[in-house]
This record gives sequence, C-alpha cells and structure tokens, in this order.
Amino acid sequence: MRIQHLILKSFALGIASLLVSPFFTACNHDEIGACFTASDNNISPYEVVTFTNCSSLQTVDQACYWSFGDGEDTTIYGNSPVYHSYTQTGQYEVKLKTGEGSKESTHTLEFSVF
Repeated sequence: MRIQHLILKSFALGIASLLVSPFFTACNHDEIGACFTASDNNISPYEVVTFTNCSSLQTVDQACYWSFGDGEDTTIYGNSPVYHSYTQTGQYEVKLKTGEGSKESTHTLEFSVF
C-alpha cells in the first residue's frame, strides 16, 4: 500500500511540475530548425513575454524575422531574446522565420492574451 502511495505521489508531482513549467516550449527542429520558446503562453495585456530563439544552425549574423500576430514585426540578428507585450486580449499567432532561400524555416506558436 505504501509503495502505491509513493508511486501516485511521484506521478502527481511530475504532472504538477509540467503544469507550472516556467517556459512554454514550441520547438520543431526540421532541416534548418526554426524554434523558439516563450516565457509564458497565457498572459494579460501589457504583460511582457520573452521569446527565446533556440533555432539550430543559427549564426550571429543571420537575420531572424519575428511576427507577433498583432501587426508588429521585428528583425533580430542571431539568437538574442525578443521582448513583446500585447495591448488587447485575444489569440495571436507568433512566427519566427530563419534562414534564406532553400534553407528557410518557419515556426509558429498560438499565443493567448486574457
């Protein structure tokens, strides 16, 4: 009985740690590997979210094109984090495009502002 209790407790703690993870991961490594994480995927208006570029094969002089789904876009070179806030509630589609030509890769994440 005690072993079953410990197993259930360990399982519950594992699930809880997944639910309160401080980063929302949105990685899809394809050939070029456009990938990014967000510090949170459910925020309030005017709350700042950090998007971190974790793309594979990314160089410091390569352009990364970010689109935040609210009409704002930015270009960052290399893997520097990007900070953004939304002024209105809603669903947004965040996109990161890396590479050029045949080595271009895009990754998209649905993002909620409540």
